[in-house]
Amino acid sequence: NARAQDDGRESNARAQDDGRESNARAEQGDEWLLRLTPSLSVIIPTRGRRESVKRLLEQLNRQEFPREKLEIVVAVDGDIDQTAAAIEQLNLDISPTVVVLPEASPPTLRSWQSLGANGVSPFCHVASLLAMTEDGQGRGAAAARNVGAERATHDVLLFLDDDVELTHPRILLQHATTHTDSLSTRSNAENLFAAVGPCPPKVAQASTYMAQKLRSWWADHTGQIAEADQLTFTDLLTANVSMPRQLFEAVDGFTTMPRREDWELGYKILRHGAQIRSLPNAVVEHHADVDLANAIADRRREGHGDLIFCQLHPEAFYWLPIAAWDVMGKKRRSAIEKAFARPDLAQRAIAAGIKCLDVLERLGLRDQYSRILTALNQTAYWAGVCDAVGGLDNFLSLVADVHRLARVLSDDRPRWELVEIGQHEIVPGSTDAVEIVHEGQPLGLAPVRWGGVPWQMDTFRARIAAHFAPTALSLSGLDQIEPTMSEELTAEAGAA
Repeated sequence: NARAQDDGRESNARAQDDGRESNARAEQGDEWLLRLTPSLSVIIPTRGRRESVKRLLEQLNRQEFPREKLEIVVAVDGDIDQTAAAIEQLNLDISPTVVVLPEASPPTLRSWQSLGANGVSPFCHVASLLAMTEDGQGRGAAAARNVGAERATHDVLLFLDDDVELTHPRILLQHATTHTDSLSTRSNAENLFAAVGPCPPKVAQASTYMAQKLRSWWADHTGQIAEADQLTFTDLLTANVSMPRQLFEAVDGFTTMPRREDWELGYKILRHGAQIRSLPNAVVEHHADVDLANAIADRRREGHGDLIFCQLHPEAFYWLPIAAWDVMGKKRRSAIEKAFARPDLAQRAIAAGIKCLDVLERLGLRDQYSRILTALNQTAYWAGVCDAVGGLDNFLSLVADVHRLARVLSDDRPRWELVEIGQHEIVPGSTDAVEIVHEGQPLGLAPVRWGGVPWQMDTFRARIAAHFAPTALSLSGLDQIEPTMSEELTAEAGAA
């Protein structure tokens, strides 16, 4: 018994020594990590969400991050609810820098018709469109983010939406340290990247059809971001994204537009030669707006934003939902042409459609609800395109310019072997289609719009496999084998 007690005491002593050494190594590791951590500027655009931004600032105050390397900039887009004064009353370790943007009055946009009548292409006047703001919407989140970035002074910029909630105390540390290596090679654009953290939706009550659809969409999209390593421009979420300051400045920051400024920034980053990567553990929960009318209004702003996107980057036309115009049926195109001629009709149709959806939900007609919602989203989207371009003739002029550019780019279309599609990547905006071959024999063109909305490389590859695998099997004489084996080969091609 005595020997057993002595052995036990020795064992406990060794365990305590090992524990102290382990804790010491952990503390040294943390100290070393913090010493190498780049300085970080957190930029939060806000408008009319005083309580939300206060909650976020209090959460940031609890983050494990060296205070001497951290600054927080809140860009208030028109202080309509005394947000600035409320922030000053908070008891925080770090006092945020608060920048208040003055209220903006939307300028009167000269008519596109008059610009065209003067012999000047209306699509040269991008600046007038970019200056447009919506009544009651302030200068916009893009403008607020740019102002916040101009005021920020640190090496890494982290953009957070004001309505997100941080899920753990090391989110800032993860964003900052992921850029440590890239900041040591400032001259090489290929080493720079934007890091996107997942933003799963936080919906208090998903009781309506719209709330359920939005929650499901956001959950799927953020799940894809969390699982992917290399992302594309449509994956850039401004609610939770960081990048080196030099990258943000190299692509001239955000472009002011009603919506799609996130996609457009991601597009510029990829065209610059940098990357967009996933930061899967830097998770923030995003309070999703599930109001039906707001969701439809967002679709309209997306149409407006896509038109500006195409004006700035005509080669991106085929990568955006606006490219649906080229493959649209006559009936649908005729309806959109009428909306261009009579924008008031589109607005009345949208208002009537929202009322109709309310009725369908009360009656429990989910399938009919989904069909009407799809049509309503499309109507709102094209109404937004009309808002931006000002008339059908101007839009057709833009489409004609895009088609001429596509003919120029067609000589350099990528050529992919069907069984090797999983090995290829494609730079957004570099082409309108990919030529698919099988053992050297042309199978056809895969338009980049097959990548879906939002555009995804995996979706593009799967569509190519599904479309061309049967033809490839026929050319190889494999279509005569057992149907089940043919289906298996097609499935394998899709997986590849």
